[in-house]
Amino acid sequence: MTAKFDKYIQFLLESMDDEQTTVGIDGEYWFDERGHSMYADGDAGDMNHEMYVIERCKNEVLSNIGIDTDGDYPMGSYEDEIVETLVEELGITEDADIDKIKNDPANALIDYCILQFKYDPQKASDLVMTAYGSHADAREYAIKNWGWSRVHGDSIETLKLDAKTLKNIASGINDAISQESLYDRYDDSSVFDNHEYTISTYTGKRYTITLGNMEAGNVSDLELDLAIKKTAATQQVRDMDMKETPDYYKQRGVLGDSVQH
Repeated sequence: MTAKFDKYIQFLLESMDDEQTTVGIDGEYWFDERGHSMYADGDAGDMNHEMYVIERCKNEVLSNIGIDTDGDYPMGSYEDEIVETLVEELGITEDADIDKIKNDPANALIDYCILQFKYDPQKASDLVMTAYGSHADAREYAIKNWGWSRVHGDSIETLKLDAKTLKNIASGINDAISQESLYDRYDDSSVFDNHEYTISTYTGKRYTITLGNMEAGNVSDLELDLAIKKTAATQQVRDMDMKETPDYYKQRGVLGDSVQH
């Protein structure tokens, strides 16, 4: 009985040591295509994941037609300028055609992007509707079109894994660690390098990888080390995230059980 108890105590001590020698980020973020982090917990900050995407799409659409954005006003606030600009750019003079644009400026913008900028019709529709906040999944739009990575603590969702993506994610993690002032708490940088993160991709796979291996970006070596691992801890994190997620995203299995598109 004593031997079993001693082994149990040893197990607890080793577990405590493991917890003390690694540390990860805590909040919610976007990591963009350049590896910059954007704090995206809407409950604690000003912007959530969807708001960042909507804002960027809005700025892209409006800049395409020469309208300056002057704050975080929604797309609908610019519709008078949109109508005026499109009427002028397209040389429209017939009242019936002007009314058509007034009645549906979003669709007029989609048509303009297709005509003027040779956008694929689906791309034009997704961009404009996301700018209006009407796209079914703004988070998916950013991941698929810009290569952004969505972050919830140690759980990360991205489109695919390659050397560039791994390095961008590593850069984002380091940026987030700085934002959370974690570097000030530890003298040994190895506690950050050794911490494991769970990355899920749109191929439906989930990997566990340390920050140090991400920074190396050597995918050929990492494939040997990246075993799909579903522990009670990672499942608990996923369940917490899904509980807070709108029904639409739950049905698509976002974050952890991403589906192939």
